[in-house]
Amino acid sequence: MDASIEDTHPTITGPYVNKVRIVATMDPIPIRIARCIPSTISNEECHHLAVVACRNACIAMDVVRKRLDSKMLERYLKPELIERLLTFSKLLHQSRPKKGFVKDELRHMPVVPQQIHGLLVGPETYEISVCFSIGESHYWANVVLQIEHGRWRCSLLDIG
Repeated sequence: MDASIEDTHPTITGPYVNKVRIVATMDPIPIRIARCIPSTISNEECHHLAVVACRNACIAMDVVRKRLDSKMLERYLKPELIERLLTFSKLLHQSRPKKGFVKDELRHMPVVPQQIHGLLVGPETYEISVCFSIGESHYWANVVLQIEHGRWRCSLLDIG
């Protein structure tokens, strides 16, 4: 590799720990990023991608809860992922009782991000886990971003 390219794109190996404010009215939440391989992807880009993944995971949960339209995710998620979320939503609403604390909490309380963990597993694959709460219940979303046609795109989004 040319020395001038190496100088402008340093290899990063260590972990990255910071705090990020996802919603302006909330306290910052911890963000931790680790790398399985040395990479030229900057901590700033990893930070930005993790924040985007967090926001998309929160929006996805609101789509599952039928609070937001799935069209909000079309730019970031593959169509088959959106279809999976809509199927999950349908199953969730069919299996839950119409009334009761759990149903009311899940439907009406906001999604509140708690922490973000990112892992750069390859030069074109970045996995992010997002912990969020709805009322007193905690959930995790796993997001996998991969480079597709020169840009990062979500190839997996799983909520549980």
